[in-house]
Amino acid sequence: MRAFPVKSAIGFICFAAASFVFFQNSASGQPWVQKMFKESAHDFGNVQLGDTPVHRFKFENLYNETLRIRGVTSSCGCTIATASKTVLKTFEKAEIVCKFNSPAVGAGFKQATITIQFDQPYRGEMQLTVKGNIVTGVALSPTSIDFGQVVETNLPVRKIKLNSSGNPAFRINDVKSVFKHIKVDVKETARRNGMVSYDIITQLKDTVPKGFIQDQLYLVVEEGRNLNGQARLRQLTLPFTAKVTSALQVSPEVVSMGPLKPGEVVKKKVFLKSEKPFRIRDVRCKSDAFSVKADAKVKKVHIVEVSYTGEDEPGRHECSLSFYVDYPDSAATGSSDASGSMKAIIEIADGGEAKTTAN
Repeated sequence: MRAFPVKSAIGFICFAAASFVFFQNSASGQPWVQKMFKESAHDFGNVQLGDTPVHRFKFENLYNETLRIRGVTSSCGCTIATASKTVLKTFEKAEIVCKFNSPAVGAGFKQATITIQFDQPYRGEMQLTVKGNIVTGVALSPTSIDFGQVVETNLPVRKIKLNSSGNPAFRINDVKSVFKHIKVDVKETARRNGMVSYDIITQLKDTVPKGFIQDQLYLVVEEGRNLNGQARLRQLTLPFTAKVTSALQVSPEVVSMGPLKPGEVVKKKVFLKSEKPFRIRDVRCKSDAFSVKADAKVKKVHIVEVSYTGEDEPGRHECSLSFYVDYPDSAATGSSDASGSMKAIIEIADGGEAKTTAN
């Protein structure tokens, strides 16, 4: 760290001499200025025409005197540069914010020199370099849709931004998918100077099946017309994934009932849970050997008693019970109903004594 003496008469002479040296060297970045910056160049790489990425050059006042920026200039209209702070006390930090302004300059390679001029504690300057290659075409952000893990009664919305540059005739004609449980809304948000922008708003339908989903949308876009007036179409792919879980959790999901004798009765308890209070509307099973006892109250947890009477036919039996519930507060859950199931596995003994196994 360097301290600049300025107090005594001798210090004043030293200050004047030092100032003279700095003034003589102000044509290029002085070492005392350079020490405050961690970097002096940035490459934005390929930038889609219409995008305005930002890079921040960080610096810190390392000296005992207050630092003041007199001005910040850019050599090219491709970059807008500003200082986040123009006066910095000792050890204060600031940034030179550089926005790569691609709409203002069009496609091609662009480079700018950013000059920062200081007039306190001494006169000096620092030069920074930014560059980038501005390209045209179609860009999706993000490039895929991840709905994540969702509950069937709370289906989130995902928005994709599409930007097309260099083709004023570009438009989205249609959106298709073999997956029937997704809805899509397309909104054009901008059309100017060869730039076209869309918001693609997606949401899974309440008919979506539970489990892991991996599929894709097909965007049919028009890029102009041929000499016969026919639209030149092409297809863009937009993948999407989701893991849909039931709003209704059934525990246990598998219940063992047996071995039993024909006519013997066994009872089990099954727990139904959900994040929102619900009411059991119906219980269905293909076998008449089952009966279910449940109340009609609205609550988050239901304890259901499932009874099974041993059938006459010996051997192994399997049957699924389906529980259907209502959510009275459908506005809060996003759906009015849900369902869950459990599977019962039964062993019917072929005569003789049999013991009931409890789960």
